Amino acid sequence: HAPERNRAAGAQTPPLRYRLHDYMVGDANRLAFGAAERLADPATPRTFSPLFIHGGCGLGKTHLLQGTAQRYREARPSAVVRYMTAEAFTNEYIGAIRSDRLDAFRKAYRSVELLCLDDVQFLSNKTATQAELLHTFDAIDLSGAKVALASDEHPRHVRKLSDALVSRFMSGMVVRLDPPEPALRERIVAHLAARRGMALEPAAVRLIASHHASRDGSVRDLEGVLVRLDALARLLPESGGANEGGAIGLLLVRKCLGLQEAEAGGRLRRPVRMEAIIEEVCRTLHIEIGDFVGRGRHKRVVLARAVTTCLARALTTHSYPEIARAMGRPNHSTVITACQRITRQIERGESLPPGDWSATGLAPDMPIGALCEQVRRDILRLPEST
Repeated sequence: HAPERNRAAGAQTPPLRYRLHDYMVGDANRLAFGAAERLADPATPRTFSPLFIHGGCGLGKTHLLQGTAQRYREARPSAVVRYMTAEAFTNEYIGAIRSDRLDAFRKAYRSVELLCLDDVQFLSNKTATQAELLHTFDAIDLSGAKVALASDEHPRHVRKLSDALVSRFMSGMVVRLDPPEPALRERIVAHLAARRGMALEPAAVRLIASHHASRDGSVRDLEGVLVRLDALARLLPESGGANEGGAIGLLLVRKCLGLQEAEAGGRLRRPVRMEAIIEEVCRTLHIEIGDFVGRGRHKRVVLARAVTTCLARALTTHSYPEIARAMGRPNHSTVITACQRITRQIERGESLPPGDWSATGLAPDMPIGALCEQVRRDILRLPEST
């Protein structure tokens, strides 16, 4: 009956994208990776359970949790394994109460062999969900199951988390993911580029890695640079960024990173402010700031937010959460989604969405990539005092 139990308990488990075998290991994450590998082996005892991994956005927490769940499933196909976010757990719990299916909900979670819970910080101030999770922990602990958790913050620093849950999280192994060191950053850049089918000169790899050394270490930052670099190489082949062997060199990378403009006149330009980007985007697309930061979903407003995220990634050193706060967005995942969407639209050469563009003075068939480039140049021409 194991496959049936697996279907019952894992019906809503999302597809797992990441694997442990392609996780890039260095000094910054070696301990966390080793603990995840041990936990993912059904034959090893629960020495590191619960395993609590914490660190900043984009450092690989989700990769480790999904990789752990996937490897455990591969080693024991009949096992009941669940990976999900704390938000999904909360929503399922609320849904079970409203539909009078609480017993089925509890049975599904308390029959697992491995539970991987991501984004634990979402549980902040959710008293009822915390109590239910604590009961779940009690039940699966008695059954000998393993638990892995991940959060942006140390369990003691998650706001309004019950003392009982903090005590449970601290009873196992708590390990921090640090931003990748220079050598690991270079390996990550090379790996991500190869995965996209991009050839980079060694000097280009070093420049991309070193340019992000002062940021929060997010691998998503590096992915974003490579997406823009790939789009630039495809859309503007005349930029002369590739050598005779087809590898992208320093010239195109510097253009992608905005270093040419920054070094014009022999001096560094001050970092572009988020307010300047938002104001220029709104001016170009002829929309009000209030509409931009509001909840409206008008096509031009949605486009303005996407263009802003794209330009913010190119012209500032802000992380996704910082960009989201500046744009008045409640969750940085919406910013990530918007940036990914507009990047794909630029890669495909898509034009402005259908609608009346007469008020903006923009051509209805203007490519979105050309719009982003026009706004970028207008922003860089603004006085440094803005």
